[in-house]
Amino acid sequence: MSMSRSFDRRPFFALLVANALSWHGSAVTSLAVPWFVLQGTNSPTLTGVVALCGLLGSAASFALGGPLVDRLGHREASVLADLLSAAAVAAMPALYASGHLSFPLLAALTFARAVLDGPGNTARASLLPDLARQGGLELERANTLGEIAESGAGWTGPLLGGVLIASLGAHAVLWIDAASFVVSAALVAFAVPSNRSPFLVGSRSAAADFWGGWRFLWADGPLRVIFGSSVVFSALMAALFAVVLPVFARGAGGAVGLGAVVSAFGLGSVLGSVAFGRFGHAWSRRTTFLVSVWGLCGIFVALACFADPRVVVAACFLGGLIAGPNGPLIPTVLQERTPDALRARVVAASSALTLVASPLGVLLGGAALERWSFSATLLGMAIVFALGVLSATFDGGLRAVDEPVAR
Repeated sequence: MSMSRSFDRRPFFALLVANALSWHGSAVTSLAVPWFVLQGTNSPTLTGVVALCGLLGSAASFALGGPLVDRLGHREASVLADLLSAAAVAAMPALYASGHLSFPLLAALTFARAVLDGPGNTARASLLPDLARQGGLELERANTLGEIAESGAGWTGPLLGGVLIASLGAHAVLWIDAASFVVSAALVAFAVPSNRSPFLVGSRSAAADFWGGWRFLWADGPLRVIFGSSVVFSALMAALFAVVLPVFARGAGGAVGLGAVVSAFGLGSVLGSVAFGRFGHAWSRRTTFLVSVWGLCGIFVALACFADPRVVVAACFLGGLIAGPNGPLIPTVLQERTPDALRARVVAASSALTLVASPLGVLLGGAALERWSFSATLLGMAIVFALGVLSATFDGGLRAVDEPVAR
């Protein structure tokens, strides 16, 4: 007697669409709010203060949001975060139109909006493995689709925001942003089943909830190596995109050259992610992770050794192609190894590590380029990157990533 199991993929794809809407909304908001401030105040300093409020809110949200998401339930937390994000964004043009929007209030709303971003993203990331299983999708393929949706929002969101701001004005775009969060909340509320259960209700105290995700990251060998080394990699990659590539492009192609380099890396990353989604289930996880990060290291070497923009574009494409599998691989490993009751806390803790590392990398990268030559700085970055990869290679904790997970 044979038994067949029916799979329903509609909730999974509803989550992907909701994710894409929310990510696009966040990307457009990050562009529209500074423009809104600059138009209203004509002050770069105040615009920078608002941007800083957003960064501080994001850091706080990922550090503290995980326990809250696990206690509320993943679907419930996603819906609530999107609705509150919509309210925070809509309040800006509404108060402005009524003449009641002071600068401190705008800064507070920006901080609140950023605080809500982390729990919403954490909640949707925590929902993905359950919905993938419900739809009969392998985690590798499900995370590849999620990575493509997120990467697509990262590229098209700012472009869409620029076009909308130019044609409608920043205040009108903020209303559109708010509507995108409402639609995202509705999709998750009505198309995604709740996974809330007594098992997900959290632990005995808020302190235990907060440290639970961090303790699990440290205790699990593969996750400790992957996310510990990713602190170094994230800092260097943030410096690459925010400081190094603009400096390189200033003398080699200008803005067009910068766009070509960044687009080449993005295209390579997407193709690498697609390859992992198709073939990754047969690959060694340890080898894939290490080869991927070596691919990123090669970009720094190419920038240090070659001034030809064509070589750098090719190196960025190949680096993105080689590194692309890590986009879906890392969340797949995290989902497989993390107990359901800790999932949101571990996702939030891992996100907080990279969020803290990125601004530090930008700061140090800029200071290094001010003090040393371009080639010397890039070689130094490549050496630091290589040391990080070698440390991960020889750390015995990573070897367990290819072994079956004991729950």
